[in-house]
Amino acid sequence: MHRLLLLALALVGASAASAQSVEGVLSAASDTLTSGEYKYVLEVEALAGQTLVARLGSETFDTYLIIKSPTGEQEDNDDCSPGDLTRSCVQFVADADGTYRIIATSFRPGETGPFVLGVRVDDTPVVRDESSGS
Repeated sequence: MHRLLLLALALVGASAASAQSVEGVLSAASDTLTSGEYKYVLEVEALAGQTLVARLGSETFDTYLIIKSPTGEQEDNDDCSPGDLTRSCVQFVADADGTYRIIATSFRPGETGPFVLGVRVDDTPVVRDESSGS
């Protein structure tokens, strides 16, 4: 868990407009997605054009991370890099002013355990090179 806390602290650097880190646990007492996975929901405010950066880490379950915008757009990620079952990462440029739902969950139903969720909202949008597919 110490390694995950360091990841969250690195995520919430001083240049962020707004940042938070949450330690939690997915358990049988947690709410579930319609597909059956346990979930934890964090709501954050963002303005159109700001970038939401979220990272989820757990040493006990295969993480899955979802960002839902107030307009219904969704971005999700299973692994920060191929084969990395313990961390999920999402970057999302806000499409509208409002409340964004950051959903920490697992890849499969029934997975439980502690996690660290870090979220930051930056004023600078993420630049992606669409020509290279990244």
